[in-house]
Amino acid sequence: MEILKAIAVPRPNGSTEFYRVVDYIKNWLISRKLPLESHHFHMRPYFFEIIALAIILATLFFCYLAFFRKSWLASMPVLLLGLVMLFESSLGIPVISSLIQKDGENIVVSFSPETAERELIFSAHYDSKTQPLDHRQRELIFKMIIPSVAAGILLAILWWAIHLRGSGPPKSMAILLRGMLTLLSAYWLFLAFVFGGGFLLRPSPGAVDNGTAVAALMHFSQELKELPLEKTAVTIVLFAAEELNMQGSQAYVRDRIRKEEPKCYNINLELVCQAGDYVYWPEDGVFTKRYATSAVLNNLLDQAVVKITGQKLKPLEGDFTTISDGGSFLAAGIPSTTLSNAGSPEMGFSFFHSHRDNMDRVVPEKLDELVQILKEFTLLFEKTTDLVN
Repeated sequence: MEILKAIAVPRPNGSTEFYRVVDYIKNWLISRKLPLESHHFHMRPYFFEIIALAIILATLFFCYLAFFRKSWLASMPVLLLGLVMLFESSLGIPVISSLIQKDGENIVVSFSPETAERELIFSAHYDSKTQPLDHRQRELIFKMIIPSVAAGILLAILWWAIHLRGSGPPKSMAILLRGMLTLLSAYWLFLAFVFGGGFLLRPSPGAVDNGTAVAALMHFSQELKELPLEKTAVTIVLFAAEELNMQGSQAYVRDRIRKEEPKCYNINLELVCQAGDYVYWPEDGVFTKRYATSAVLNNLLDQAVVKITGQKLKPLEGDFTTISDGGSFLAAGIPSTTLSNAGSPEMGFSFFHSHRDNMDRVVPEKLDELVQILKEFTLLFEKTTDLVN
């Protein structure tokens, strides 16, 4: 709780408070003589704001071209916007967000016995974000991105075809086309607000998303060297820029898989130590591709949760499209799963990225409980010989 109180403050990537939290975490680890390393990468802190601006400009340009009968060009800004969203959000390839970059730092603590045959990576992110909609609320909005781009292109082509006939469309058709254009434009402008409107709101302290996970892993790092491990190297990674489309974990995995490392496995922590049962994510990935999480890791986590709490580990229910740092590992072919708490009946997985993700949401006794689960899981992992899914 002492750690959590120090870091559970609004800490968006690249802000003054963000770098203060980085220094706090590093100084805390150094003061306990833990083996600390830093993994630096080029962070794009205004990822969402730049995309929001691109959406607004593309929408205005689309409307101008369509209304002023330059409809043969109107599909171009929509197509370009669709490509930007594909490259930036799904493929992780910076097209425009790299215009402004800052130093990003993943904090790494490693314990490796000389006889280690494999590596177990525990991960969590230490940054926070404020946005108008949280994970569940924005699902439908995001699912409409691809259909809306396709509809915009088709609308521009249809309008162009009508004008090629040499006369304008019938009045009823013109009203329909303008209505469709207005609806699409309204959706895109709202999408821009969803991406970049967080600065208008009370900021999120990020207590459960994801301060509790960071606090638990920092405390767990003190106890790791006491565990009797011979076959398993254990690494704790605290990621920056998860709230910027997993930039930190993508950079870490990209740099790590270039090297010849022992076979590695990942347990990612998200939204832990709130009310509710322990749950695992059946899937993770990116917006356009999902991967099944590791059945072996889920089974070992279930055994650890049962041993410590007496309760079964459950799959996260519902059509849940949130992605996490675990998806970066899965996309690289590294077995991974994400552990969470389901939340209270009133809040569940909602009201994150807002001022309601504060210390009142934390269940303090679950911090120590989570550390015990991680210790038990690590010992089970050490004893397991067959780790093939």
